[in-house]
Amino acid sequence: MAKPQKKPRRLLAPYLEASRTPAASFVFVAPLLALFEVALAADPGVRSGTVPLVRELFDPVSHLGLVGLNLLLLGLLCFAIWRTRAERRRVTGLYGLMFAESLAWAGFMLGLGSLVMPHLLALPELPRNLLGGVGAGIYEEFLFRFLFLGGMVLVLHKGLGASPVGAVPFAIVVSAAAFSYAHHALGAEPYTHAAFLYRALMGVILGSAFAARGLGIVVYAHALYNVGLELLRHVP
Repeated sequence: MAKPQKKPRRLLAPYLEASRTPAASFVFVAPLLALFEVALAADPGVRSGTVPLVRELFDPVSHLGLVGLNLLLLGLLCFAIWRTRAERRRVTGLYGLMFAESLAWAGFMLGLGSLVMPHLLALPELPRNLLGGVGAGIYEEFLFRFLFLGGMVLVLHKGLGASPVGAVPFAIVVSAAAFSYAHHALGAEPYTHAAFLYRALMGVILGSAFAARGLGIVVYAHALYNVGLELLRHVP
C-alpha cells in the first residue's frame, strides 16, 4: 500500500514564523540600539540629528540622562531576550533575511513617497545625520507601534472583546494619525494637510508591517527609511 504523500511545506513558512516572534525581534533590534547608544555617548551632537519630534520628547532630559535612559532600555531589551529565549527558532540566515525584508519595506516607502509627495523628501526638518535617523526610527517605533498600536489592540481585543479583524485596522489608522499629528504638535513642524497625510500614510504602512511582521522588521524598516531620506537629500 502506497504511503500518503505529505504536503510540501512552504519554503517561507519557517522564516515567516521565526522572524515574527518577540525573541527574534528583540535580538534583531538590540544591536541597532547598542550602535545608537555608543554613537550618542561618544558624540552628543548625534542627538540633534534626530527628527524634531524625538528632540522635543527628550528635550527635558540631559545628554547623560538620555544615555542612561538608553542603557536602561537596552538592559530591558536584553532581559526580554533572556525571558523569550524559548521562543527562538533556528532558521538559517534568519537575521540576514530580516534585514533584507526591512530594506524592502524601506524601499517601498521611499518609492511611494517619491511618487505621491516628492517635494517632502527635501524638507529641512528631515534627519541631519544618519545615526540620528536610526535613533528616531527606534524611538518612534517603540512609542507609536509597540506601545500605542500594540496597547490599543490589547485593550480593544482583550479588554473590550473586539474582534482582531476590526481592532487591528482601527488601531493601525489611529496610531498612524497620532504618529503624524505628533510631528506637528510635539515636533513643532509647520502643519500642512499634505505633510500630515504623507506621514499618516507612512504610519499606516509601518503599522501594517508591525501587525503582520513584528517589531524587529518595522524598527529596521523605519531606520533604513530615515537613512534613505538623508542619502537622497545629498544626491546631486
